[in-house]
Amino acid sequence: MPISNLQVEVNLTQTDISGFIEFYDGFLPDSQLITTFSSKSSFYPVTSPGSNLLIVARNFTTESVPGSFISVIDSCNVVTSENKGSYSLSSLAVNQTQCQWTISPHNKDGVISLEFKTISLRAKDSLTISGISNITNVLAKFTGPTDVSFIPNVDISASKIIQLVFETTNNCSVNCTEPSVVADYTQNDACIGQLQHPSGVLTSPKWPNVYPVNAQCLWADTETVNDTRMLYMSFEKFNLPNNHSLELMSGFQEAWNINKKFTGNTLPNDIIVKGDNYQLIFNSQQTSTHLTAEVGQGFQANYRFLDCGGFIANESSVIQSPKSTNMSDVCVWIIQLPADPKIKNISVINFELVVKNSSSKNNLSNSVTIHDGGSIRAPVLLTNNSQNSTQIMSRTDTLLIMYNMSGSSNTSFTFNYTRYVCKYLCKNGVCLQPSWRCNQIDECGDNTDEQNCVYPFPPTTTPSPSKGGGNSGVASYWVVLCLLFGIIMGVLFAIFVPRIYKRMRFQNYSTLRESNNPIV
Repeated sequence: MPISNLQVEVNLTQTDISGFIEFYDGFLPDSQLITTFSSKSSFYPVTSPGSNLLIVARNFTTESVPGSFISVIDSCNVVTSENKGSYSLSSLAVNQTQCQWTISPHNKDGVISLEFKTISLRAKDSLTISGISNITNVLAKFTGPTDVSFIPNVDISASKIIQLVFETTNNCSVNCTEPSVVADYTQNDACIGQLQHPSGVLTSPKWPNVYPVNAQCLWADTETVNDTRMLYMSFEKFNLPNNHSLELMSGFQEAWNINKKFTGNTLPNDIIVKGDNYQLIFNSQQTSTHLTAEVGQGFQANYRFLDCGGFIANESSVIQSPKSTNMSDVCVWIIQLPADPKIKNISVINFELVVKNSSSKNNLSNSVTIHDGGSIRAPVLLTNNSQNSTQIMSRTDTLLIMYNMSGSSNTSFTFNYTRYVCKYLCKNGVCLQPSWRCNQIDECGDNTDEQNCVYPFPPTTTPSPSKGGGNSGVASYWVVLCLLFGIIMGVLFAIFVPRIYKRMRFQNYSTLRESNNPIV
């Protein structure tokens, strides 16, 4: 008679076997297969989902396989072998000293991605996450008391056996809190891609969300024979801890060259690499067992294969637009002045750009864009798609030139540059170029170039005469007021002027009021 709330746990002590050992959940012919051991397997304790467990041995010779079994509390020890599953630490397991969740998928391809919903541990509790092949590799360990609010996903190769082991020596008996471990897993394809298009976008796994720890991704160039192309990369986002990296490699299986290794949380400059058989490898393997402190958002990068352009690190040089039209529609050059220990001052690039058009039609759809720095994110110093000559200085020791050949091949350019050693600096460390002094423009950014300058006074200008129009002339209400004032003054003159005249003529005229009496 089956006993409820109990499971069967089997431990095999003989690992050198010639056949197969199969474990089934129940005694019926169609019972679910839990897992299979063979000569190449890593052995681990097998726990039945229910209270019954069937063991079947196949293709054995004469050897025996010793082992033992015990009963354990339901939901404490679990073995899953499907391509997805979940686990929740049972409340019945609080007083158990150990509970174990084992993931051993039937299909060994791809990766198992663990997603934790909750990890809440008491004092003297611990949770260990391991990947087992020939040896046990501890990927992460949590110790209580802890209540983790953020846990990144963990990727583990499906060829390994994944184990989560909860252990405790907490002997609380009154008003105890329960530990909580809740997690899901899914089996996904391996993180492998190809650089099969002329240009494209690469992102870390699960972008724009946080990538899984212990992940390994590979992007390989599909063109491996007589590959003379260059690979150009620019980054839009980049945030990796120092122990995680993105590596750009070229070469072949026997001799790989690491062209560039990217890490940290600063956006890298653009890069142009010339080689064969390019590969990009993203690695977020753990160097410690502390998950939450060693993870970043990841990266987003653009790549493009180039037939023209390159990386130039000379004191001076001349660049000319390509004459051939049978190539990529974009050329990119990155120019960086070489370090010179003899030069103590800051150096910038003094260059001249000449754009020409040999066509009778002045249709220059090709363009040259120059960025003041080592990336297309840097400020645009000059965009020139017209037929002229321009001489200018950079603010940095690095330039990026992008030539878009979207139109006629009749357009061409010549770019000539030399090193310019700065004699004076702005207070913020920027090279103070001679043309900046006292030009009434704050080009230093801190107004250093405009200090102690004497500017000429602007010439005095005579105001221009007002133009006639709807707003000229006298307003109409002034005309009305003037008419009323004239009428009032006329009435006053008509009344008082005769009286004043009579008074002045006749001395006996005493008051104005008497003039109203008749004369006798």
